[in-house]
Amino acid sequence: MEGMEERAGTYSGSIFQYICDRLEGGILPEGFSLPEENDGDIHWTDGALDGVIIYHMAEQDLSEETMRLIQEGILAASEGNYQEADRIFLEIRKTIRAIQIIDDLQRWIIEHCESLNPSMIGQYGFHLLLEAQDRELVKIGLILMELLAEPDEGLKAVIETLGLSDEFTIFAIFNMRKWENGNEEIFRLARKCRGWGRIHAVEYLDAEKEENEGNQEIRDFLLREGYRNEIQNEYSALTCFEKAKVEERLRDVTLSENDFGHIGEILTALLNEGPVQGISALENPERVLLLYVGQGKRLEEEGALLSDRDLASLRRVSDYAKDQSMSRVSDAAEELLSNRKAEG
Repeated sequence: MEGMEERAGTYSGSIFQYICDRLEGGILPEGFSLPEENDGDIHWTDGALDGVIIYHMAEQDLSEETMRLIQEGILAASEGNYQEADRIFLEIRKTIRAIQIIDDLQRWIIEHCESLNPSMIGQYGFHLLLEAQDRELVKIGLILMELLAEPDEGLKAVIETLGLSDEFTIFAIFNMRKWENGNEEIFRLARKCRGWGRIHAVEYLDAEKEENEGNQEIRDFLLREGYRNEIQNEYSALTCFEKAKVEERLRDVTLSENDFGHIGEILTALLNEGPVQGISALENPERVLLLYVGQGKRLEEEGALLSDRDLASLRRVSDYAKDQSMSRVSDAAEELLSNRKAEG
């Protein structure tokens, strides 16, 4: 009954405390969801509304009214009138989401910093992180924290904790990008999040910063886990293909059966160009698919037994190649599939 009440939106504590109370071994449990908001009958997965805005909506200029309210809210915070600032930002969230006002809000603060009290604004942001009961107010807090210099370990811990929730991951990442060890923190989030949070973390992970073992660990994660999420693998497939250097791996004659299977899943997602751009973004899709089928042939010749997952990927590649008149790809894929049928 308690869980049903919370999902109905009657949880009375802060969002931060709600998350802290549900951590299990430093991560949130499967199926975790923030208390529902009263946004009609539609239930949105945590992070979904912001994800749709980021991936599927064009940027829009803020109205004069919204800008006026943003300015009034910041001025109230600067004067230490946090209750009034809360009221104003709650008014803003009735018509527009925090993700859509980041640049304008931060730009106005920077342009007017000499007439503002940065300390009071920083304290207001911290107040929102710890005490806000509305998710959009928590995001405003994270937006304000992004303007600070390298935070202390206590503030970092708060931001990291909020980032574990798919609803706040992208805002935590915007903060982490400026930290000295930010890429490591984003990598931790990528491994701990499962939904929209993982999609965003994978997008912002840097696998090229320095050529070291850490980068290889990131690339291996992207190849084997990064594309998998609870939303749609298609959102991260292209990013993982590029950052994990999949085409380069397909030229490696020691590619393992396991990694061949993961590459097949990534290619299958790339071929499903529904939510985002996929295979068409590659420089030479036919070359990549030929390399993939060639690796399958090599593994088979070396005695490997292609899995049902591999066969499903090969069928998808073959179908796509036929539709695109890539006869070399489709013929090679069909030969592999025929060999398996003959063995069966």
